[in-house]
Amino acid sequence: MINNADRSLEKKLVYDLNQVKQQLDEMKANQANSIFIGTINTATVTISAGSYALFTYTLTPANNQVLSAISEFAIYLNSVSAANRYPDGANWSNEQKMIVESWLDQGVTDNKNLVFKLVIKNTDVGSVTVVVKQQWRSVGGVS
Repeated sequence: MINNADRSLEKKLVYDLNQVKQQLDEMKANQANSIFIGTINTATVTISAGSYALFTYTLTPANNQVLSAISEFAIYLNSVSAANRYPDGANWSNEQKMIVESWLDQGVTDNKNLVFKLVIKNTDVGSVTVVVKQQWRSVGGVS
């Protein structure tokens, strides 16, 4: 037989468990997602001798969360293959030269969106066709 003291204790335990569940649910809602690996963006461009190409990639968070992310990229000559990968693929010669620079654009980045820029300058005497593959890796929710 359950007495009044046991019922009171049972009600308190149920109340406390509901409070803990509510706190856990709130923590889950406010917590950033796991590591996010974005889709691969691919672009192909022909760059004339002495010219450059600018690539801009933007990552936007879901729920206005602060992001921590990096942008990974690879450059290939003509098509995607290990032999065409810049700068160490077998199909790249010492005569083919490019300048590659990349950065997070702090002027338009507010930690709630990230803007990654990549510039490829062709310093070769002829035009070159490159394929750029880019992908984001982030901690936080993205849209």
